[in-house]
Amino acid sequence: MRCGVFTSSLLDAHFLKNYEKAMRLDLGVTVKICRLTMPYLIESKGVIVNRSSVYAKKPGVGFLLHSISKAAIDMATKRLALEFGPKGVRVNSVNPGINKTSASQPYLEDENYLKEAKNYSVF
Repeated sequence: MRCGVFTSSLLDAHFLKNYEKAMRLDLGVTVKICRLTMPYLIESKGVIVNRSSVYAKKPGVGFLLHSISKAAIDMATKRLALEFGPKGVRVNSVNPGINKTSASQPYLEDENYLKEAKNYSVF
């Protein structure tokens, strides 16, 4: 996750603080960039490609905030496509799986997680 917030439970001590951070950095930044660029995209018949996550489609254990914020990006993408598609702006998102980062490294070293990930399908 871009903001490095992985929370597994609503009952975690810092859940609300991490929730606000995740939504501000994932959804907030995405919506603000779309808002600022939309006039130019309408004029140029441009394209938006938002970065979401496979966890927006099928949640994984330990990725509660990541799943919530990325699902919100998916819905914002769909809604923007409905509004601005008729004006010539294409709006899509990509939903990649886990990327190798310092935050994801513990998951990539976990045999149980890797076994689950190999059988992972959003369809």
